Amino acid sequence: LVTMIELNPQAFQQLQKNVASLKATNIQVVNTDALSFLKQPGTPHHVVFIDPPFRKGLLDETVTLLEQNGWLAEDAMIYIETEKELSIAGLPENW
Repeated sequence: LVTMIELNPQAFQQLQKNVASLKATNIQVVNTDALSFLKQPGTPHHVVFIDPPFRKGLLDETVTLLEQNGWLAEDAMIYIETEKELSIAGLPENW
């Protein structure tokens, strides 16, 4: 299962259209705030793409929620897209 979380209504609608045009049955698109979504108990995912808005300080809480609420499979691969100057020193050692 692929879970896509998008807060922006227009981007969410476009994602829904893309999923429909692909006739993909294994993609869930959710229109909500990612941090709110990640606060609930999760299903382990093997690939996680994190792309928070730049310069909003959201990466630390995102990482914490992914780790604490069961969103990551033991062998998860995690891709983070963030501003160049952001320090990633606070990431968990197993990342």
